[in-house]
Amino acid sequence: MTERGANPLERIPKALPEQGGEPVFEAPWEGRAFALVMSLHGQGLFSWEEFQGLLVEEIRAWETAHPSGAEYSYYRLWLQALERLLRARALCDTDDLDRRVEELGRQNPGHDHVAKRDPIVVSRGRSRG
Repeated sequence: MTERGANPLERIPKALPEQGGEPVFEAPWEGRAFALVMSLHGQGLFSWEEFQGLLVEEIRAWETAHPSGAEYSYYRLWLQALERLLRARALCDTDDLDRRVEELGRQNPGHDHVAKRDPIVVSRGRSRG
């Protein structure tokens, strides 16, 4: 696990879409995926290195499978890394996760929410000690 008080944002890969040093989200789901990872990490459920390793694997796999110039979605890969981590750590029921991923995959983008431009606040949560 990371040192208590360490800021994992400082170690996010430089590939993270940003503007003025702050993360930029093209769609609300991207911000939610980002916040979920940060929240779960902040609660001590996994180390930043563990998540980062899975994200790097997802990026490498995408780069290998896609020709240059193909549409790239950093947060789609972020989400795939999160899904792998949830499964590996049994942080949620995998059957429920599979069902929900399939259900959402069949629906049009933007189906599940009204876009809001309010800031997303992620609290540090409780630390497992």
